[in-house]
Amino acid sequence: MGSQLSILLVEDNMLNQRIVTFSLKKLNHSVHIANNGLEAVEQFKNSSFDVILMDIMMPVMDGLEATMKIRSIEMENNIAKRTPIIAITANT
Repeated sequence: MGSQLSILLVEDNMLNQRIVTFSLKKLNHSVHIANNGLEAVEQFKNSSFDVILMDIMMPVMDGLEATMKIRSIEMENNIAKRTPIIAITANT
């Protein structure tokens, strides 16, 4: 099996959090949860992640604004290897 990833799941819906977390943990990945974009930015400042799964529509700070802030932090800190951020949404 592949290596374990540290994944930041940014999702405001509790049911979606549970489903995604369950699926990723079955694959032996480590999952950290942020309930909105602001929480995601704060967690990003304090930890490193292999990938971020980012909901688009959330209260407090949406996924697009959070992504821009994370990219800004990477630039300010001269981080050459950007963390992959994958957009997720339940909205059709």
